[in-house]
This record gives sequence, C-alpha cells and structure tokens, in this order.
Amino acid sequence: QARMLVQRIAYSVPGLVYDVTWEKEVVVDAAEPVAYNPVLTDTVIVRGAHRIGYLAYTSFDTGPQGPSAGDHAYDEALKAVFAEFARNRIDELVLDLRYNPGGYISCCQLLSSLIAGESRLGESFCYYRYNTGQETELKFLGRNEVGGATVDLQRLYVLTGPWTASASELLISALKPYMPLRLIGTRTEGKNVGSYEIRSDTYALTLHPITLQLLNKEHWTDYAAGFMPDIYLNDDANQDQMRELGDPEEYLLSQALAEIVGSESAASKAVAGSSAGPFGPVADAPSHLNRVQGAIAGNEAQN
Repeated sequence: QARMLVQRIAYSVPGLVYDVTWEKEVVVDAAEPVAYNPVLTDTVIVRGAHRIGYLAYTSFDTGPQGPSAGDHAYDEALKAVFAEFARNRIDELVLDLRYNPGGYISCCQLLSSLIAGESRLGESFCYYRYNTGQETELKFLGRNEVGGATVDLQRLYVLTGPWTASASELLISALKPYMPLRLIGTRTEGKNVGSYEIRSDTYALTLHPITLQLLNKEHWTDYAAGFMPDIYLNDDANQDQMRELGDPEEYLLSQALAEIVGSESAASKAVAGSSAGPFGPVADAPSHLNRVQGAIAGNEAQN
C-alpha cells in the first residue's frame, strides 16, 4: 500500500512565505513495489570548450534495502555516473540538490569524495562533534572505495532550494575548504546536525535523537540558518520556465551553463540587480516548505 498525505500550499506573502494546510490522508493499494533510485538524471552537456556534467540526486540512500541489509545499489549507481563523467572528461559539474532533504552521511562522504578528486582522497572530510564534546574525524574515501571514478574539477555549481537540507548542506560545507562553490537557487533549510536511529521492536518505537554536530575541515559549522545562494533564483515563482531536469533550457540549469560559458541567460536577466552573499541568510529569503520524512532503517549516522 501507498500512504499519501494531501496538502494544500498557497503563498501568504507572494514569493516569500508558504502556508501549508493538511487536508487528508489517502491509502492506495500499490500495483507493484517501486524502488526509487535517487540518482535521478545525469547527462553531459558540451558548450564550446566546456564539457559539463549534470547530476540530479534526490536523497543520500545506499540502496532499496538500506545499509543494515548491506544494500549499496544506489552507491554503485552513483559511482557508475562518475565513471562516465570521467570517461567523458568533464571539466565542470552542476550538482542538482534542489529536491534532496538528506540521508546517510556515508553516501554524502562517497559523493563528496567523487567530486573532491583523487588528489584529496584520504584528506579530512568532516568532523562529528558529539553532545559530550568529543570529536571524530571522517576522511574522504580511498581510491579503491570510489572505484577510480573521481573527476578533476576546479569548482562546483550546486542548484539549491528550500528542500536542500542536512546531508546536502554537509556536502556544501565539507567541499567549501577545497574548491570554490557557486550556489544557484534559493536558501537551503539549515540543518548542521545528525542522529543515530534507536529502535525497539518490542515497543514498536523508533527514535532519532540528535547526537552530533557536523563541522568541516576548518571546524566551521555556521549554517543553521541555511546557505544563501550566490545567485538567487526561485523556480517555484517561475514555473513557466521549468523544464525536464537536465534540459539545458531548464530555469536554474540554464543559469549555471551561462555562468560557465560567460554568457547571460534569461534567468540572470530576470534577477538583474539582485544581490546575495554566498553563505549568509538575508531578510527576504523564502521560508521552507513543511516536509514529512519517514525514518530510515539502519544504524548509520543520518543527516
């Protein structure tokens, strides 16, 4: 069965604040089980001398059964995408995290390692700071763990939205000391903490207490208010310019491509004169949508 929550969303302040009204719950018999692969869309776009990889990645999940079952099918799919990027010798990457609310930190560690490049493998990825004050360092994965699928990038473009949260924000924070990042979209949610699952089958109870804070290589963690993009573009308010993900004319992707090749896109013309710092909140940033996210089984740290 599929359980769906029906909600009505409307602007209370046009373009800025959402009002969400929960209406009802609907249970529908599923025709067949569906495994949702978060490696949603990938492509290579050629613009002049630039070979630009694009990846839409929607959750940091290891596989349909999760890590407790040893399922890493989605991790392998992620590595296969980057092996293809490497084969195509991409020199730029646009990572679309607009619809990614987070997940397992191990998946974030993998994706960050694939992006950071072979020369940085084994260096500091992030730190866990537990509630006790104790810290544990995580490193970028080794060459064997990433399958030799890293790409050589000088910078990274990230497409963001109000659903960009948690492990998505950790990736931005963790890569920030290693390469310039260019964020395009709206402010992210702001979640710089993680948890472990505690489950009791006896009492049919699952808890996700916050047990750690996440810091990057430089021990920086000040993104509880979210990341404000370098270029503020709200695709919800420009739905006439929405296209299939990966389409070079899609609203946010077209801006990233224009930035790379040094031309002006329709999106940049629409926001000419706007200004926003890359890593700080601003007063007119949109509020995020309320979201309901089910618990993810397994004992890996989640963000």
